[in-house]
Amino acid sequence: MTGWPAKHDAASGDVAPIETPTTGQPSDLLIVVSVAASERVCLSQSVWMLPLADAGTSEPMSGRGAAFGDTNNDGWMDVIVTRLGGTPLLFENRSASAAKSHWLGIQLEGVKSNRDGLGARVDVNGQTRFATTSGSYLSASDPRLHFGLGDKSHADVEIHWPSGVHQKLSLDAVDRYVAVKEGTNP
Repeated sequence: MTGWPAKHDAASGDVAPIETPTTGQPSDLLIVVSVAASERVCLSQSVWMLPLADAGTSEPMSGRGAAFGDTNNDGWMDVIVTRLGGTPLLFENRSASAAKSHWLGIQLEGVKSNRDGLGARVDVNGQTRFATTSGSYLSASDPRLHFGLGDKSHADVEIHWPSGVHQKLSLDAVDRYVAVKEGTNP
């Protein structure tokens, strides 16, 4: 994607003692992008309000949790939201701008560390992610790490495994998922 983070809000606001699925609020999706100063609204010296992206629905709902991952392996991060009294809702990312940007997905496989490499710190072209599946109420996200590279078609990768192993990779092939086994090159 662009390399800029996105924020999805699945919270339903204040929870009343008796809440129904229709007393929730619309879901918000905030995509943090490079925005011209004329499009930003300054709330304070360090806080800027950016425009909201189309969340894909205006249906009020009581969201309880959100899981993030690439559900269809196209390199675009999707969101699955659990709803009170309803079926889960999939927000599939179909951003036109994402199609023009490079990305890299990394699936860790621990040898000395735990099997999924949870707790590893991974740096790609100056971006840092920690391997985890946590993040929202009763939800587990995709264990693969996703990095938006923008217009870069090369990735310098550093992995700091929980065992203490430090691994460096240089990848010329991006726009794909790469399985990395602790201590070996893919």
